[in-house]
Amino acid sequence: MKRKHLLFMYYMLEQFTLATPVLAILAMWGFIALAGREARKLYSICEVLKLLSTTFALWGLFSLYRCTHDALEGWNTTKKFVAIKLVLILNIYQG
Repeated sequence: MKRKHLLFMYYMLEQFTLATPVLAILAMWGFIALAGREARKLYSICEVLKLLSTTFALWGLFSLYRCTHDALEGWNTTKKFVAIKLVLILNIYQG
């Protein structure tokens, strides 16, 4: 694995931490400032973008886990990895 691959995985995770609150604020703003139909349309777009963001974050986490599993085996990273995945999957399910 090269440096550019690690950076790509990092950006896949970072976009999730930025996109989730921004999309939530944008959806709330839409319900306050827009009429009913436009607000629902904006909310639907925000939900799709949030789902894509979560999918990219899961992809980045799976890639990172797969690449580092052998090197970090002594640190019991599998349980931590599963805990993070559960949070992301529950986030998708909750929506």
